[in-house]
Amino acid sequence: QLQQALTARTAMLLINSPNNPGGFTYTPDELKALAAVLEGTDVIVLSDEIYEKLIYGDTKFVSFASLSEDAFDRTLTLNGFSKAFSMTGWRLGYTAGPLEAIKAMGRLQSHMTSNPVTFGQYAAIVALGDPAEAAIEAMRAEFEKRGRYMAERLNAIDGVECSLPTGAFYCFPDVSAHYGRNINNADIKGSMDFAKALLEQANVALVPGLPFGCNNNVRLSFACSLEQIKKGLDRLQKWLSQ
Repeated sequence: QLQQALTARTAMLLINSPNNPGGFTYTPDELKALAAVLEGTDVIVLSDEIYEKLIYGDTKFVSFASLSEDAFDRTLTLNGFSKAFSMTGWRLGYTAGPLEAIKAMGRLQSHMTSNPVTFGQYAAIVALGDPAEAAIEAMRAEFEKRGRYMAERLNAIDGVECSLPTGAFYCFPDVSAHYGRNINNADIKGSMDFAKALLEQANVALVPGLPFGCNNNVRLSFACSLEQIKKGLDRLQKWLSQ
């Protein structure tokens, strides 16, 4: 698919693994296959790896730039502290890549945002230290438990299909079997209608898949308590059973 999509005008490939909204992670072999297709091209890879520490099961995380010398030379790696370190409000992120690209980004940023607040940078240094690893692993294990529970519950609902998440903290079930229904006078024609009606009728908020280019799906987050997840899924199941 990538080979067929490439043209002389292709400038960049964006990879997000582990993925939002899909909750999946590319395997090392899949990433190697993508890298092989790009060899001999001028395509830059923008690899968003902000969920790298939130992976589940037998999944192995591999940074795209580490695959080969060619991949290293063409990749800009994006990461940050808002996900694994739960530092969302601190607005801290970073980029690694070829020296000339980083220099150019530095010149641009120095005239725009200058730099993140100083105490936030010191907090990031602490977050990257050894004491954070135990806390991150405890959070990762809890997310894995919640994600498995959510996927199993979703698959138990008639007309809903959901893959087991292997990364990030999202389930992205296919709910298109319910399109064409009328639920409490709400016509469900796609993911936007589905999300709007569910919010208005059952007080459950999820994200429609249409803005992601996947109208058959909706995104649910399990970055909340198991109690909240159970309550939300109970409401979703009851709403769809009408």
